[in-house]
Amino acid sequence: MLIHVNTRLPGDDYSAANLWDDGILDQARTLDALGLAISASLYASIAERERGFGTFRI
Repeated sequence: MLIHVNTRLPGDDYSAANLWDDGILDQARTLDALGLAISASLYASIAERERGFGTFRI
């Protein structure tokens, strides 16, 4: 069903407006976002990483 909806209503703005993704990332800010994500994943100590929880998305 989701594939059918995406073919009928194409466009990045439409899917972002309906919260089907996290939004549209400007290409110039891609490295900043990637660096922030890697930094967030490496911020926890080794003991905290062994608990089995990853980085949570809100």
